[in-house]
Amino acid sequence: MGLTYVLRPAPSADWPRAAAAFKQLADEYPNSPFKSPANLLLSLHSELDQVSTDIKQRDQRIKQLTTELDRLKKIDADRRKKP
Repeated sequence: MGLTYVLRPAPSADWPRAAAAFKQLADEYPNSPFKSPANLLLSLHSELDQVSTDIKQRDQRIKQLTTELDRLKKIDADRRKKP
């Protein structure tokens, strides 16, 4: 059931419902052969979320450093202009 929520076209994919279905499967059917794949999908999605967060933080840091570098370049250029 969880895959039906995830494999919809991009705008209507519903990960929260899919995750709930995967968790329900794992909890209610511990001996199911689908438990391991469900747990794997949950784990992979969690890792994907973490990587996305890391990328956003990295991009923000790059932007901050670029701004700081530009500011320092301007200060250096201004100092060189003064006699």
